[in-house]
Amino acid sequence: VIGMSFGIAILVLGSFFEDTIGYVVSFSFDKSQRNDVRLSFVETLSPGAFHDIRHLPGVQAVETFRSVPTRFGHEQREYRVALTGMEANPRLKRVLDSNEKPLVFPEGSGLAISEKLAEILEVKPGDIVDVQILDRHQATYQIPVGRVFPNFTQPSAYLNRGDLHRLLLEGEQFSGAYLSVDSARMKDLYSEVKNIPSVAGVLDNRAARRSFDETVSESTDLLRVIYATFSVLIAFG
Repeated sequence: VIGMSFGIAILVLGSFFEDTIGYVVSFSFDKSQRNDVRLSFVETLSPGAFHDIRHLPGVQAVETFRSVPTRFGHEQREYRVALTGMEANPRLKRVLDSNEKPLVFPEGSGLAISEKLAEILEVKPGDIVDVQILDRHQATYQIPVGRVFPNFTQPSAYLNRGDLHRLLLEGEQFSGAYLSVDSARMKDLYSEVKNIPSVAGVLDNRAARRSFDETVSESTDLLRVIYATFSVLIAFG
């Protein structure tokens, strides 16, 4: 009886693992990353580029962002991370709180950092973090942590884009853009984008999702066999 109980427990554990992966995938691809494509630029572009991007084939919506390499420090701890300046109320690339509600980024709201980054730096909302800009504008600022949010990838940090522009002593500029694209025009978009020298990279979220699903499917199939084998061995000795 004890052996059968342990065998069933192993099968339940395997099911829990699959459910966890399913939640992470849904959280990341369905609820947070609502954009279809992410464009990265070779150099920052001026607001005039927004019009050009908006009129690329199949593009239905555009959200721009500014990103800069930084070093975060708190007491004796530090970590290098890209600081991303977000629109005040992003709808395509959303940062979600623990209740899966999207964060907004009003001016002066401070840093929004992931739980992992908060753990590395040992900080909480209200603490002051030293933010050293590692781009051409070499300066260090003290910025309060406004919010800490959950995520399942690498440590990350966000700030209102206007606030980031002011730290960098610059006008409005973009490092990249999140796009919502008509799936029927995706090939047309690629054909156009590959001829634009200012575009450094293109990330297709749909392709990334398919690749991730395939990898997870292969892994979970193998795990099912392993869990089933162990449960039988334990149940029947």
